[in-house]
Amino acid sequence: MIKKLFRNFKIGRAFGVDIFVNTTWFFLIILIIDWYPFDLIKALSQMAVLIGIFASVVVHEYGHILQARKYGMKTDKVVLHILGGAAVMEDLLKLKPREHFWVAVMGPLTSLGLAIIMGLITWGSFQFLSGDHWFTFGMGILSALNMLMFLFNLLPIYPMDGGRILRASLEMRGKDPQKVIYISGRTSQFFCGFLFGAGVALQGILMILIAILFFVYATIELRRKEAFL
Repeated sequence: MIKKLFRNFKIGRAFGVDIFVNTTWFFLIILIIDWYPFDLIKALSQMAVLIGIFASVVVHEYGHILQARKYGMKTDKVVLHILGGAAVMEDLLKLKPREHFWVAVMGPLTSLGLAIIMGLITWGSFQFLSGDHWFTFGMGILSALNMLMFLFNLLPIYPMDGGRILRASLEMRGKDPQKVIYISGRTSQFFCGFLFGAGVALQGILMILIAILFFVYATIELRRKEAFL
């Protein structure tokens, strides 16, 4: 029953990689759209922004995919879910630390590029249309969200991009693998606590959920490390 509820649906294919949407992603519609009082035009505008977010996450993941492809890594699929997206690749441990670093960093850099491009489009739209035009407003929101995606993904929380960047950086400096796991795990726990506090202050349900899930993940990683000592 649970497996049927949380299913992946294929919606397309690009650059030889299948794109799937998990059913949890549709909960974003419930969270983002103002249902009461219902306004059709407003709801359609919010749906357009949601589709823009969807596209931005896909492009972010392809930043990882195309960089990994340079190192001979194959990607099975991209899955979008309520917490964002994930490119399901071969074992990343096969990569050298420097290669892993660039695969991890290309996602945030892609989001930064999108933020800049959309910011320039917003500026142009403001000049030729108006500040309150729906296109200007929508592109402005997407530019801000991509910038937020860039900054958020740089948080050193494993297995987010920032956490992978931290691990790869430590490995490039020749740190002992067990020490890398320890530093990465403790850093992840610290920033998960920060993220949880920010989520409570901002009443961000997704932020709180992400903080809890990744804190648990970091704790499991640390205990696994201790088991090998």
